[in-house]
Amino acid sequence: MANYIITGGSSYLGREFINLLSANKNDKLIITSRKKIDFGNIIHNQNIKYFPGIDLLNEVDINTIVNASREFFTEQFVVVHCTGYYAGQEPLETTEIEESNRIFESNFLTVYNLSTLLLPVMREKGGGHFIGFSCNSVKYHYPQMAPFTAAKSALESYFKSLANEYYEIGIYANCFQLATLFTEHEVTLKPYGDHKKWLQLSEVANYVEQFVTQPLQLHNGNSIQLYHYSDTFFHKSYFDRIKKSND
Repeated sequence: MANYIITGGSSYLGREFINLLSANKNDKLIITSRKKIDFGNIIHNQNIKYFPGIDLLNEVDINTIVNASREFFTEQFVVVHCTGYYAGQEPLETTEIEESNRIFESNFLTVYNLSTLLLPVMREKGGGHFIGFSCNSVKYHYPQMAPFTAAKSALESYFKSLANEYYEIGIYANCFQLATLFTEHEVTLKPYGDHKKWLQLSEVANYVEQFVTQPLQLHNGNSIQLYHYSDTFFHKSYFDRIKKSND
């Protein structure tokens, strides 16, 4: 049996995790989303609690999840943080401050807020594991993605600090640097992308599940890259790929 909190349940990746983890009737899931989603029969299960309308920038809403995890879980649990926001490429000088704030809040402050308030519960339950999703732009620093890359960089740096500070009591934190996910939204944003080499949602969800359930956990505070080899990516510059998409 395993225990999970899945945030961003309305996202593509969040829904993939819900479909995967809810298949095991012994697992306990707490699901959050900002907007209400119809998950059908999935949530009609005593081992699943769904909290729609949760804003992870609001301390009252976060404490709803903190209290639920304290009551619902009898042992350590995994937080799979799928909340985030990506608007696409945009030059810095034309990116509105409000948009930059939204990017930073969604991709970093949500997980920062939730994790800091959950730490005492994890201590009580004997440990736990935070999983976050970053982007390979943190490694390559693509232009026209500065606010998004900065937010993901903050996430990775924070997880390293969290991992080092709480490793002694069995709390882990790891990020996955993802290449482009194959979703309708991403295809719309990048119609000329190398779609066949994009990550499938099921690949990411299955890999993360295997990662957090391995009996001996030696990875902590890491940023782990997940991607397929793409001839376009490795043999053309970022600027060439942008130019191709605008032709």
